[in-house]
Amino acid sequence: LGSLYHGQVQACSISSVTDELRSPNEAAFKPKEVSIGPLHRGTTRHVQLMEETKWHYMREFLDRRGTQEQNRRSERRLRECGTDILKLDKIIMACYGGNIRSEPQELAKIMIVDGCFLLELLIRLGDFICNNSSSYANDPILKNEEKMVSVLNDITLLENQIPFIVLKKLYRKVFPDGSDINNDNRVADIVCKAFGYTEVKAPVHILHLMHLSTVEQTQQEGKRVEQELLRCATRLQAAGVEIKAANTIARHKLVDWFNFEISFSDSVLRIPPLYVKDTTEVRWRNLIAWEQSRIWIRCKYTSYALFFQGLVCCKHDIELLEKNGVIVNKAGKSTDELLDLFRTIAKGAEYM
Repeated sequence: LGSLYHGQVQACSISSVTDELRSPNEAAFKPKEVSIGPLHRGTTRHVQLMEETKWHYMREFLDRRGTQEQNRRSERRLRECGTDILKLDKIIMACYGGNIRSEPQELAKIMIVDGCFLLELLIRLGDFICNNSSSYANDPILKNEEKMVSVLNDITLLENQIPFIVLKKLYRKVFPDGSDINNDNRVADIVCKAFGYTEVKAPVHILHLMHLSTVEQTQQEGKRVEQELLRCATRLQAAGVEIKAANTIARHKLVDWFNFEISFSDSVLRIPPLYVKDTTEVRWRNLIAWEQSRIWIRCKYTSYALFFQGLVCCKHDIELLEKNGVIVNKAGKSTDELLDLFRTIAKGAEYM
């Protein structure tokens, strides 16, 4: 109960996805390559095979140098991590709604292995994206783009999160900092660098950080009118409405960015391009699931999904939006697959 007012965590912030949201695409909520946290631990052969890689990454992270004065051996760092994470036992349990039955030592082990793996992966990923470094030719994850994309999808699943305070505690053991942990935003900066997002403060896990980075950007909005979309794209065009793709900033191919700046004036509906990549559906569905799991949160991804659901009624709408550059099909999906995506993307969502 004490975690309800804890500054670094939120109770029940890593919750199970409801059956209603899960039913259109169950695979969008299950890890394919790597499990993070206790909810999907050892569920498939691929997930089990990744355990050895996680231990290698953990060792590499613990061997990293912080400052010259704090160049301690990884074994000592590991013991200190264990002591610190064990103290967070009740807070970690609260993040999962008290539904984890692991013993404190086992739960701490999961947090340390998965947390160190995540930090090492994010550090490498940020370097890979910014420098396009060829030094990762032998990296078990980054050397293969398909595997890298799959792992990136996995670490953004709602049920595949660990509390951000765990990542901050582990990071401070390797890279000590004199500031208070509440004001230490270094881990958030690493995540933002790796995924191409803007800086945010006080996320409770990685998926929450992604939501904050995209949604909070548009908090300062001018006067707006909220109105239900009553006609699909082809009918809007028939009624004299011109649909155009709005200008947007180009981003790295691994970055999924949802731009909500839709505008309508002088019979022109301007919609920022939606780049449909291999990661887009999974990212979008899990961000909606996050919104639907919280009472107080702004449901922009849900609203965005309902907007496209209203815009797309049939294949002709897909074809029109692709022709006008509103939908950019980077994943090579068929028209039927895209139609199914937009028809089901908001299924099961209730909060608006």
